[in-house]
Amino acid sequence: MVKIYAFLISFEHILEFYFGIETILKPYRVIGIFIVLLGMKSLAHSPQIKLNKRLIYYLLFVVVHIIFVAIIGEVNWAGFNNYYIQVFFNAVVFMTIISFSWNEENYVSVIKFYVCGVVINSLFIIYTKHILNFTERLSGFVDDPNSASFGITLAFIFLLYFRLNKKLSLLVFVTLSTVLMFALYYTGSRSGIFLVTLSVFTLLLLTKVNFQSLSIIGIGIFVVYKLVFMVLEPDDKNYHTANSTVSRFEKIDSDIRFDLWQSGYVAFENSMYFGVGMFQFASNFKIFGEAVRTVNKSFYKARKKMYKGLSLHNLYFEVLFGTGFLGFFFFLRFIYQIIRLSKFKERTNLNRKLHYSMCICFLVFIAVVDAILSGYFWFTLFIISNSFVISNIGIKNSVLRTKRLIINE
Repeated sequence: MVKIYAFLISFEHILEFYFGIETILKPYRVIGIFIVLLGMKSLAHSPQIKLNKRLIYYLLFVVVHIIFVAIIGEVNWAGFNNYYIQVFFNAVVFMTIISFSWNEENYVSVIKFYVCGVVINSLFIIYTKHILNFTERLSGFVDDPNSASFGITLAFIFLLYFRLNKKLSLLVFVTLSTVLMFALYYTGSRSGIFLVTLSVFTLLLLTKVNFQSLSIIGIGIFVVYKLVFMVLEPDDKNYHTANSTVSRFEKIDSDIRFDLWQSGYVAFENSMYFGVGMFQFASNFKIFGEAVRTVNKSFYKARKKMYKGLSLHNLYFEVLFGTGFLGFFFFLRFIYQIIRLSKFKERTNLNRKLHYSMCICFLVFIAVVDAILSGYFWFTLFIISNSFVISNIGIKNSVLRTKRLIINE
């Protein structure tokens, strides 16, 4: 069931694309309902009860905080409920999944299903570009290009690690990696390209690399990429000039994120540093408009026509400016509970190296995207948290074996 869940994360908008059905019950969330129903007993005896408690404390604080905000100010309850229900459901599914008994074989199997889903979505991105002739930034069946790029980054890290450990043939690796890199390029995501570079560099540092093999892999991907690109895009120079990724890199100093972050601070300051309420910057135009107007009037006028706010594209700021310092503290406690467990040495090489790479990729990702609604956000937490579960089981088993030896002697 978890394998299907991991596979379907990359198809959250498939119903909307083909049938025009807009619903928060994405295909992977429907599977998540069955996971929760089947795993209720294991959830009560989760080996990660401390991690779950910290997540629950944060979610409860968000509700208490928004009630106080409503008493002293104005709250868009429809927007809050829509966002919060999705986050709460994703959190329950996450807590249920990590409560299951895991071994490395199952762990790797889930990763493989996830990679298959991302590769298929990447092929669809290429299809929409060259067959359907879409010209804007593409994300396939994923909610937005930045989330799609993050999902591609995770998949590429898994493929690279499997190849470096000779668990994947060179031909398969080069083929799948080429598909992923094309899709990443078409998302037009600067953060995605940066994450791929950073995460791969980290993984290579943690792995004993045969540089000759690595050179062959790199040259192979580059050659295949260029050959395919020459077929798909014969006017190479003009395409690069028009492509959103390249043009966006040229305008990196004018990224709207900087205005959003500054506007978020203005709203936070206007709330006397109490916080404007979680998800209010995106759903409450009054709060959004007052803050943005003082920072960028032209941007304010453009958004006023739609009368719609926008997320801060940074989960750290979204939490801090939304729930204040206390809410930010609860959120960081939850994240810290995940990161700190990397001290376990008993984790297998696969889990340890993936863990470090995922941690870095995750921490950077939520700094450039408001990712808490994304299935990729919770799947990354699963990858990290599941390695904890395996580690803890390994530690407990080694302790039990030691005790048995002492008793027998």
